Amino acid sequence: MNKRSAVSLFFVLAMAALFLYASGASAQNDNGSAGLRIFDDQFVLKKEVPLVPPEFTGTVRFVLADVDADKVKEIVVGYGGDGDSLIKIFRANGVGLAEWRPFGAGFAGEISLTAIDLNGDGRDEVVAGAGAGGGPQVRLFDGQGKALPGGSFWAREKEYRSGVEVGVGDVNGDGQKEIVVSSIDGKNSLINFFDQTGKKMGEGFTVAMPENSLEPVHLGALDLGSDGIEEVVVGNGAGNEPKVQIYRQNGTLIKEFLAYQKEFTGGVNFQAQKINSKNVIVVGAGYAGGPHVRFFDCFGKAFGPVGLFAYDASLRGGINVGYGDVDGDGKAELVTLPQRINYSQKYYSKYIDIDISEQKLRYYLNGKLINAFLVSSGLKSMPTPLGEFTVWQKSPRAYSSKYNLYMPWWMSFKPGYGLHELPEWPSGYKEGVNHLGQRVSHGCVRLGVGPAKTLYDWALIGTRVLIHE
Repeated sequence: MNKRSAVSLFFVLAMAALFLYASGASAQNDNGSAGLRIFDDQFVLKKEVPLVPPEFTGTVRFVLADVDADKVKEIVVGYGGDGDSLIKIFRANGVGLAEWRPFGAGFAGEISLTAIDLNGDGRDEVVAGAGAGGGPQVRLFDGQGKALPGGSFWAREKEYRSGVEVGVGDVNGDGQKEIVVSSIDGKNSLINFFDQTGKKMGEGFTVAMPENSLEPVHLGALDLGSDGIEEVVVGNGAGNEPKVQIYRQNGTLIKEFLAYQKEFTGGVNFQAQKINSKNVIVVGAGYAGGPHVRFFDCFGKAFGPVGLFAYDASLRGGINVGYGDVDGDGKAELVTLPQRINYSQKYYSKYIDIDISEQKLRYYLNGKLINAFLVSSGLKSMPTPLGEFTVWQKSPRAYSSKYNLYMPWWMSFKPGYGLHELPEWPSGYKEGVNHLGQRVSHGCVRLGVGPAKTLYDWALIGTRVLIHE
């Protein structure tokens, strides 16, 4: 249905449904931009460095690493999904130190990153994992981008294409850092352990996740018992609730907690580390979430600043976080960088396809058809717009004052147009029950009772919508 006069109402409803909208104070000195930000120990903005071009439409990840053994952390940034994939290393003042393609010129996907001193020389090495679209490759580099001897391996069968996440930690107490790798295995994330040459260590374990998860779980490590054995910290990826879990190497669950409200399905980005002898997990909201930063101990107890938003709260691209001394003042700084600057960029790993000629909606995850539903699109005199769009508003029950109708499970892909369940009169009467498969709406795309909620729960803000005949 075309409900242009109700757009403002839809917007209010949609904003109420965004669970990570600012409810507390934003970080001080916010100027509305979205560069790499460095905050002091009182969480006052010290510096902003423009490390990502404003026209960049891909995904950004970063880790902090001391690559030159000077006790000061550098910023290692992975750029992917914008036609090329690069790793760049910067000082906190924005001066570049190194740049390279970790998987060659043909790979343009996201890059998972971690960094740690693997050989005891005081310099952190960089571990990179290929995201969705590439093979399950893991590669190890020094701080200049030189590949380490023997430091390249396949974490899964070479045909696998759903991306890997990487972490590192001494999970068995042998005094050596193991490479921890997660990948998607049906409805699970499979977590395996490797030595620095790619030799598999033990059997690994699985973490259950919804079928609509977009990426493997994110990884970290903490020594909870101060016994020299690090536990595996797991954070759900996009398409999943914002849960953090801690496991032993054998898959025994020690602790789990929600970093944000359960209804948020963008997952979490995090850094786990020991700060002043205390285990700390710094968390940022994942894709489609606001720039909300939270601090937890290893028992899931929140501490530190309340309502800390590192950028303007309207930013919806997710946020990467790090914590360490990046400017040599002897104090740890909070470092943040949006995951996506242009957060309306299409989500290639999941999309909705609507064929007007068939009156059929199909939706896909990582190239796989998930399901298909009959729909009712716009009348020929009031057609549904054709083209490529993204979901930019959601509301569980939108209302049109123009037509005095409710539209359950509303997802707007263009102002005045959306996907929704069959319209409902105030009396409770459902309009168009027998018209699915026919062009009867005023421009929106109607779905039946059940399918509309299924699709609503599956699609994130930013999910691509293709409409064609």
